[in-house]
Amino acid sequence: HLAFRASFGAPLSYFHSGDGTMTIIDRIDGDLLSPSALKVALDFAKRGVCVLALHGVTNGRCDCGNRQCRSPGKHPIGKEFPSGHKSATTNRAKIRRVFSEYPNANLGIVPPPGHLVVDVDGEVGRESFEKLGLPETAYQITGRGRHYHFGLEGSWPDRPAKLAGIDFKTENGYVVVAPSTHLTAKKYRWSRRLRRITTVLAKDL
Repeated sequence: HLAFRASFGAPLSYFHSGDGTMTIIDRIDGDLLSPSALKVALDFAKRGVCVLALHGVTNGRCDCGNRQCRSPGKHPIGKEFPSGHKSATTNRAKIRRVFSEYPNANLGIVPPPGHLVVDVDGEVGRESFEKLGLPETAYQITGRGRHYHFGLEGSWPDRPAKLAGIDFKTENGYVVVAPSTHLTAKKYRWSRRLRRITTVLAKDL
């Protein structure tokens, strides 16, 4: 079981960028709101967030070519990112090349240290999320639910609590971001309600 406490005014999503400087993500703004996956990827990279190109979706099927694909539109382009999220990059030249070669690609990011994404899937996930009692924060509307982005203070447990319809995304994986296309043909998009990323404190009870 996890307890979260809002920590307004505290530092948000601290992490080291590629040039060794300390960076903060506290708002979703600038080219992160662009309809161009390339522009979004470059803006994340500029902020020190590693990105990776994912196979896109065309006519309800994954561009990987496997008709039985179990993760359509959500898995990395293996030729470019053979080790999954561990291959993610902030290299602007590579990002430009890959998204030029794969113009229909979806976009994923690796949440940096100090950043937590709560992946809420469907009605079951919504009910579980409401029980957590978390403060408002920036979130994306996905094909089946929402991705809530938080700054995170404290140590994240190796085995977080399992909640129905909820998946916690940290630096040990990746998350799909706007303007990617879901299998349902819906576009991932940021909510206009709130663009600030709120910091929470995670504790084991």
